[in-house]
Amino acid sequence: MSGRLKDLTFLLDETERLNAGDSFFMGRLDLNRIGVYGLSYGGMVSETCRRDARVRCAVFWDPTSLAINGTGLPKPFLTALGDSNFFESENQAFFAKATTNAYYLKIRNAQHLTATDFAWTTLTPSARDPALAINACSVWFFATYLKGETPPFPGNPEIHDVQKK
Repeated sequence: MSGRLKDLTFLLDETERLNAGDSFFMGRLDLNRIGVYGLSYGGMVSETCRRDARVRCAVFWDPTSLAINGTGLPKPFLTALGDSNFFESENQAFFAKATTNAYYLKIRNAQHLTATDFAWTTLTPSARDPALAINACSVWFFATYLKGETPPFPGNPEIHDVQKK
């Protein structure tokens, strides 16, 4: 397992430890509603999501290094890309192997860094609407698959080519 996967496992273990015995966090963390977000090489969290039962779902923005093995990710996930993407074929292969509750979509005018702070600093103002669309999709997904809510799918005009399995 790569160092990045070990890092995420360490964070999950520490979250459990804090919830069990830390004077501030004890009993305050909902360990039954853990979702992860992977950006770029953060696609590697897909393997942690597959292996670790504590992780219930994942959102990926413009990811690479997705765990594409013989089976699909058996948990809900959302993969979002900009219109121009170096990793599109990898993401399509990942989505193709999905078994249930998987979403694949694109965001108009989004770039690799649109889902970072650069959207609000260096890339402004052109990245604001795509960044808001990425945020809306992420909030919708986690509300649906972690909170059990039924919010409407975001209507931002930047969101297009939505596919669902």
